[in-house]
Amino acid sequence: MCYTKSEAAETTPWPSMQHHIHELIVAHVFDLLMGTSSGPTIKLFERYSQSWNYIDRSNLESSANDQVVTAIVGPVKESLIQFFQNQLKEFQPRDDYKELLQLALIFLGDDLSSIHINAPGAYHRARWMSKMIYTLKIYLFRSQFQLTTTELSGLQQFNAFVVKLYLKAWYTCMSSTSAPRNDLQLLKDLTEYIAVNKRVACEARRTLMRHLWYLSETLVGLAFFDCGIADAEKLRMVAALSKLGEDSDLIHVQSVDENNISTLSLSDFVPSNTNKFFAASHIETDFIQQHPSSWGSSDVYQISCDRVKRLKVVNDAAERGVALIQNFNSILTNQEEQKQYLLQVVEHHRQQFPMSKKSIIVDKLSSD
Repeated sequence: MCYTKSEAAETTPWPSMQHHIHELIVAHVFDLLMGTSSGPTIKLFERYSQSWNYIDRSNLESSANDQVVTAIVGPVKESLIQFFQNQLKEFQPRDDYKELLQLALIFLGDDLSSIHINAPGAYHRARWMSKMIYTLKIYLFRSQFQLTTTELSGLQQFNAFVVKLYLKAWYTCMSSTSAPRNDLQLLKDLTEYIAVNKRVACEARRTLMRHLWYLSETLVGLAFFDCGIADAEKLRMVAALSKLGEDSDLIHVQSVDENNISTLSLSDFVPSNTNKFFAASHIETDFIQQHPSSWGSSDVYQISCDRVKRLKVVNDAAERGVALIQNFNSILTNQEEQKQYLLQVVEHHRQQFPMSKKSIIVDKLSSD
């Protein structure tokens, strides 16, 4: 089902848009720094792919000796390395998620000599993640690959932006309860990034602000179940529930003075309209009468918290499904009619086995 902005706010489904919004950010920054192309492929990536067999994969170059990049990522290098290492310990739904983390660590100079650098894969413009993976790989082999001065400068600025700012936002945007806080923090980080690269920061911030409609007076109610928000801020959020909200319940971010973004807090987005979130989600609000430090001991709050955390805010399942069927499709047949039959078979199988665990499938086949 498709929703308009107002319908989404009123019915409180959480659209799986988080990753899509972040994809748009990196796509716009890439086009700004590396240029756009009228064709389906990216010429720089195509050249790199054709040169792959002549590259010594054991001769990697990090950003350690690059003064341009070091000036940007150097002050936060250790914290970034720690974050990426921790993310590698977590389950990653796709291999390219893991590969991107490993490349970011190599870029920062972390000792990952045992890491295998994969051969170039798909590089058409529709594969948005290829932009980050390819640009990092090309940069790591920059002395073995012919680059123009403009291309090298673009790679430096794009990779620095991705590693310093973007990847943390990407890997932390999967939580429904922390989504409002994380995206507001990203908005602030992009504002601070103006001091580093004004063109990149402004382009990324404009893109983010155009798509932050879900940080509305209703959906900001998700933040009440975010354990990363201090009790003092939650008290201000509770107090704000008595404020009169806008009739349209539209996002405030789009009308905020850009000079005041650094001072914004989530309580600035909470008025009486936020109560619609609790009503639509069938959440009892007795807990807000207590101090936030005691919310965790409330059974009602815990049940509501578990319900909210199960809301999907990213479309990873759809992404994996598309990637799987594309790979499987290309192996089996190139005939369009057969591809359509294959899609029907997959859909029928999913209806039969909505929980696709091996034990369930074996039991089902055994009973038949």
